[in-house]
Amino acid sequence: DMWRLEPVIAHELFHATVAHLPLPAWLNEGLATNAEFRFGSRFEDPRHVNEQLPHHRAYWNDARLQDFWSGEAFLQANEGQELSYDLARRLVVGLSADWGRMKQFIAIADAIDGGEEAAQRIFGLSLAIPLEATLGVSGAAPVPAAWREA
Repeated sequence: DMWRLEPVIAHELFHATVAHLPLPAWLNEGLATNAEFRFGSRFEDPRHVNEQLPHHRAYWNDARLQDFWSGEAFLQANEGQELSYDLARRLVVGLSADWGRMKQFIAIADAIDGGEEAAQRIFGLSLAIPLEATLGVSGAAPVPAAWREA
């Protein structure tokens, strides 16, 4: 059943493609997860696209969102890890509506600030805005000073 490996291969090949960039973890994982859908055999049933939203709304708070922006949430072995990958994918889909700007954003986004400066420069907005649009609740922008030491 080699076809089952296609999404994993697409995901990991994408990581290899952007390894030279200092991408924030959320952007790196969001792009790689989207590669699973675009180039692997992974499919999302459109009838179930919003089933995770209640879990997102119940889980994310200001501190957990800072873990998301810093990348720490992707390393935790809890519900937040799965939600982090899903949230990252959703943010990338939303930001990719303007692919020209998204390419510019990818080129300059930096893990040091979670991509906040690049978002303001390229999209003219804080990452709190697409986060709020994605979750339907007030979002928190990346605040590197609030990030815990990894």
